[in-house]
Order: sequence, then C-alpha cells, then structure tokens
Amino acid sequence: KQTDLLSSSIFNTKLLLAEITETFETHPDFVFWVEEKLEPPTVLRWTEEFSDIPIKVEDMLLYLSRCSYDLTTLNKKASLKNTPVNYFYGCLRRNKTYLPPQGFKTIEERILEDKRKIVEELESRVRDLQELEEKEKQANIEIKFREMMREETGELYNACLNNIPAVFKNSDRSGPGFKTAMKQVFMKSEIVDQIYGGV
Repeated sequence: KQTDLLSSSIFNTKLLLAEITETFETHPDFVFWVEEKLEPPTVLRWTEEFSDIPIKVEDMLLYLSRCSYDLTTLNKKASLKNTPVNYFYGCLRRNKTYLPPQGFKTIEERILEDKRKIVEELESRVRDLQELEEKEKQANIEIKFREMMREETGELYNACLNNIPAVFKNSDRSGPGFKTAMKQVFMKSEIVDQIYGGV
C-alpha cells in the first residue's frame, strides 16, 4: 500500500508539473517568467513548501500572473533591488499570497472583455444597418406616394381617394389635410407591403 501511495504521489507530481509547464509555454502572462528563467519545477517546489496554507498550483499560477502584471505593466520591476523571481518568492514567504494589483485582470477576464466589445460593436452596426434600411424604405414609400399623387387618373390614386373620409374628398387637394388622408390610405396599399417585404 505504501508503494501504491508513493506511485500515486509521483503520478500527481508529474501531472502538476505538466500543468505548470503547459501554462508557462502557452499563457501570455508567463512569457515574463520564462524570460526571467523561472523553471516549472521551482513553482511546484513552492507549492509543496507552502502546502500547509495551502497554496494550490492554480493559486500559485494566478499569483505569478498578478506579479508579472505588477512588475511589467505597472513597471515595479524598475525599482526592484532583487531579481523578479526572488522578489516574488519573498512576497510569498511574507504574505502567503500575492494580492491583485490595481487594474489587474486575468486573461479570461480580458478575453471576456474583448468579446463583449466585439459583440457591442456588432450590435451597434446591426442597429445602424436597421436604421438605414428603415430610412431607405421610408424614402421609397415617399417617392411612390408622390408619384401616385401626380397621377390623378391612376388606379391607385382613385382607390385611395375612394377610401378617405368624405370631409377630405371635396377639400383643397393641395392642402395638408387631403395629403395626410391620402397618405394614411396609401400606407395600407400593396406597394407599401412590397417595400416592407410583404410584412
């Protein structure tokens, strides 16, 4: 059984080391640590050193991510008296954590923020497009209405004329009341339906 426990422990260690190594190789926040010659086995050793707290591997990676942001984006590296690796380890020994610096966001939060901006931009473009399409339809309706109003002998003109309230039929045909009445009937015509795609 002791052999089984030892085998299991070695297996878990290998898994954790693989997780740290993959993060170092693929995560943009860890380019800094690779350049600073921090090795994945060192990170694993730290988690074992602080196992009484405990600091899990994912916590340690998050703290490293916060620290790299602090040292690069906030330029704290310029005032260090020690190497970044030793500075981080010292913080860990003193505080058992690395608190998030001002403005820090995890890569997941940054990706989410970028996606949100993209979606908002797309939604804005859709609204602009819908507004332009609506203006185009209204312009086409106005053109068709004016064409109809010029053809007093036309079928559509007379169809609209027959359906307006009697009070407007014998009124001044150049006046706003007559035109408004004709427009209201015209808006129910097939031409308008066709402009709106049959809706």
